[in-house]
Amino acid sequence: EIIIVKDQDELRMFPLYKGMNAKIKVLLKDVPGALAIVTNIIAKSECNIIVSNSVPMEKDLAEWSAILQAKNTDNLPKLKKNLTDSAVVERVKLFY
Repeated sequence: EIIIVKDQDELRMFPLYKGMNAKIKVLLKDVPGALAIVTNIIAKSECNIIVSNSVPMEKDLAEWSAILQAKNTDNLPKLKKNLTDSAVVERVKLFY
């Protein structure tokens, strides 16, 4: 599978490998440092962020989505729990 990201005048392609990649959607509080907390949890879970997008929502919330590369997708349920337990995260959806 390949993900294609169109950014202004540039088109980027990223190969996705079965058993190594996941898509994540996080609804988080729109406060300073919230995204840093989320990405730190992801880094501690031995995942790399391949591409991401953040969109402000209403009611002081933001939605952040990303394609992750994991050393092992077996660790992703623990990542979801760690994110859900964070004070800045409202909801997590993880697809792999």
